[in-house]
Amino acid sequence: MNDFVLVGRLTRDVEIHQTSSGKQVAEITLGVRREFKNSEGNYDTDFINITCWEYLATNLAEICNKGALIIIKGRIATKKTTIGDYTITVPELIGETFMLGSNVKGNED
Repeated sequence: MNDFVLVGRLTRDVEIHQTSSGKQVAEITLGVRREFKNSEGNYDTDFINITCWEYLATNLAEICNKGALIIIKGRIATKKTTIGDYTITVPELIGETFMLGSNVKGNED
């Protein structure tokens, strides 16, 4: 099984880009609060990058604003990245579905 589920808030409005082959893609960052307090008594937040393609990207852009609470499910893929003279393999989170929590466009309560 290759799944992840994250609950967090969008750190910025969703911006859609188009690949050279015409596919819609958005790179979003989700602020996900840890479930435990650190040594200072505060909750830390992890900022996790997720790639969203086609319908997911357009739906997020149409429905969600910065700060929206969403639940996103997807899979983990790997991609090769070159840094200087080195090529490394890094994990990439690919969003596949999402559910709304709050702060959707037109409902800023």
